[in-house]
Amino acid sequence: YDLGGGTFDISILKVSSNDFDVLAVGGDSQLGGDDFDNAILEWAAHEFKKQYGIDLLDDSKREYAIARQRLKEEAEKAKIDLSESDYAEILIPELAGHSLDLELHIDQFNELINPFLQRTIDCMRQVLRETNLSADDIDRIVLVGGSTRIRAVQAMVSKEVREPYCDENADEAVAWGAAIVAASLGTPVEDLTPIAVREVTAHSLGVGMMEEEKYIFQPLISRNSKYPCEGGVLGFTCYQQQEKVEISVYRGERTLEENNDELGKLTVPVKQPSDSRIPVAAVFKLDENGMLYFKAVDIPIRNIEHSDVESFLLNAFENNCAIDIHKLEKLIGSKKIPKPEKITIDSALG
Repeated sequence: YDLGGGTFDISILKVSSNDFDVLAVGGDSQLGGDDFDNAILEWAAHEFKKQYGIDLLDDSKREYAIARQRLKEEAEKAKIDLSESDYAEILIPELAGHSLDLELHIDQFNELINPFLQRTIDCMRQVLRETNLSADDIDRIVLVGGSTRIRAVQAMVSKEVREPYCDENADEAVAWGAAIVAASLGTPVEDLTPIAVREVTAHSLGVGMMEEEKYIFQPLISRNSKYPCEGGVLGFTCYQQQEKVEISVYRGERTLEENNDELGKLTVPVKQPSDSRIPVAAVFKLDENGMLYFKAVDIPIRNIEHSDVESFLLNAFENNCAIDIHKLEKLIGSKKIPKPEKITIDSALG
């Protein structure tokens, strides 16, 4: 359970000695301690407006920008104080021509951040469902990230799963873990046992496709697939005598292409343009190191027996265009899918 300043991440691992097998990952990239700061800021701004009739949240007033920044700093201090105390004072002698002196009780704070904490619980439940596990199957839950020092976080996790393990250096836990894994991969070090970590994909990987006049995202490798893995999809040229097909590579979980993160593009020349729609196969391969390889190739109809074409295409569409690479190679006969090339995107899965 990793709740940092700007993101929330959840991972389920099966650990045996120094073998770490990642079963599933999830989270919310738009959730973190900054949301708690902003919740306090908005509460304090509303209290300020009650007292003086001034709306510090009015973005049209440029002179309030500095006041909001000062209030944000005090909000963060209050959040940290409430990790140990039941009260926090927000005191700013000079704020937009007035003074602000507020006291925030722990119960008020918990109420302010509860919607955000509930989102972390929803993420936990989703990942458990994806792995067909229940809270009773979890032997230990480890809290990392500075925001996990908040008592409401610990209480909610305890209620949902079990009492968590809380390290004093929650801010540094991820960095320490990364350093240990990196050291184990390098030159052997005395007293450091090699560590094996088997990862899964954090996001679905796929391509953009046209469907009913909309550009949709077609996953080729689903989220939480274990490395190494591969996937393929079959598409078609859109118009007669089309000479090339441009395929965009995405990661994400949204239905519409534009709502996912674009990683790159690949232009596929159509070797023999035709008045008929030419099948185009796209292939992804993800190696054991998490490096993504991508290849696309047009498939002249003559390379597939006519009787196979209908069943092949029908099966592809019945399965949301998902196809098996080896089956595709078999149907094409002697024509093999070219070896995928390394995608020209650095840290494609980061």
